Amino acid sequence: MRFVFTILFFISLLFSTSLHDNLQEGVKYYKSKQYKRALEIFDRLVIKYPKNKRVRLEYARVLYRLGMYDESKSEFQKVLDTKPPLVVQKNIKYFIRLIEKKQKKDFFNGSISIGATRDTNIENKSDNPMYAGFVDENKNKRKDNFITAEFSLFSMKKLPNARWMNSLYIYDEQSHQKSSDRVSFVSLSSTYQLPLFGLRVSLPLSYSLTYIDSQRYSKSIRVQPKAEKLNNTSITSMQLLYDDNKNYNDDKRSYKSYGIRGKYFWMLNRFRNFVGFTIKQYKAKKDIRLDVSKKRVSVDMSSSYPITGTNFLSLFFKNTHDKYTKEDPTIQDNRKDTTNNLSFSINQEISKNNSFELSVSKIKNKSNLDFYSYEKSLFSIKLRKSF
Repeated sequence: MRFVFTILFFISLLFSTSLHDNLQEGVKYYKSKQYKRALEIFDRLVIKYPKNKRVRLEYARVLYRLGMYDESKSEFQKVLDTKPPLVVQKNIKYFIRLIEKKQKKDFFNGSISIGATRDTNIENKSDNPMYAGFVDENKNKRKDNFITAEFSLFSMKKLPNARWMNSLYIYDEQSHQKSSDRVSFVSLSSTYQLPLFGLRVSLPLSYSLTYIDSQRYSKSIRVQPKAEKLNNTSITSMQLLYDDNKNYNDDKRSYKSYGIRGKYFWMLNRFRNFVGFTIKQYKAKKDIRLDVSKKRVSVDMSSSYPITGTNFLSLFFKNTHDKYTKEDPTIQDNRKDTTNNLSFSINQEISKNNSFELSVSKIKNKSNLDFYSYEKSLFSIKLRKSF
């Protein structure tokens, strides 16, 4: 009798080892992006071990990568119905949301956010795109607190072999404690996206209006075509940049800019990373001002990490070099600026459609013309509701 039990034990051990080896082989093919070969293995395993949760999860992941969304969702749901550990449930629900998003032909969402910011040098707004990106003389250093409000809408319509996307973004600064400074910014954009020669090509057109201090008013038209090469864990993109800006208060501040932007995004374990570069040339439309016509070269990089399924830690760094093309007659030299921006933020999900963000930024600009040099810190909190 003992001999029979011994034989049965070794047989069960043999089957267990076979399952483990097959799982490892299937996972190996999955990681090397040989999804069809991985599917062959998991097709057999899910028939042989229909109650094994790990087998069904790996099977569902392979089906997702192959674009078999209905089958993948069904397999994920079967495991979810067995009420696995909470961490596994969160991961399954994340994949199901991705599948449902990909299955939608028409997609619409939006968000509303309210925030508060402490600025240690409110006089200098050069790093804020709402101020058109130009530096005024920083004669006074003044601290201030202000409230921000943002509203965004996004829609996407799937067409045969293409996508049409539209967005609306509104930004407003209000209730400055020590001044009447105010910024309002509205942007409308429309993008046509299609596959072309193995790339994902986007053709965006945007129009924006900016009000500053209820006095300065400008509009901008941007055309920024982009081509992306997609892999399972990375995206490489190149983008052309063109911006036509009209300043209605001071036509000498009106400008055109053009350039190129490159970016590489990749996943490493659970880290989401990108590194990019931008080369732009700004030119004044009328006359040449010291603070308008310039050449900009910048490098930026970011890394974010999900501590859990509901929060992200992010680190961002940007280094910018501006060389102005007009010589300053007072010192007979061209102005040259170097700006470093280091930011840290945490985004925490409060509930399904609500989150808050805390961020700290340190900005330092060094210019060969001393009165353009400055430093500032920003401390912000933002509450966001998505729909």
